[in-house]
Amino acid sequence: MRYYAKHGLLDIKRENNRYRIYDDSEEQQLKLILLMKYAAFPFKKSMSYYL
Repeated sequence: MRYYAKHGLLDIKRENNRYRIYDDSEEQQLKLILLMKYAAFPFKKSMSYYL
């Protein structure tokens, strides 16, 4: 998940104690990313859907 956040595919928020906070929108984005990954989409092509 850090990899996807680093590349701008996930926008993960943090609490004051630096713990990550995930809400439903991040969960849905991650499911879509994983679906594209398992469907053998190239990473650069999947990034074009977000950027």
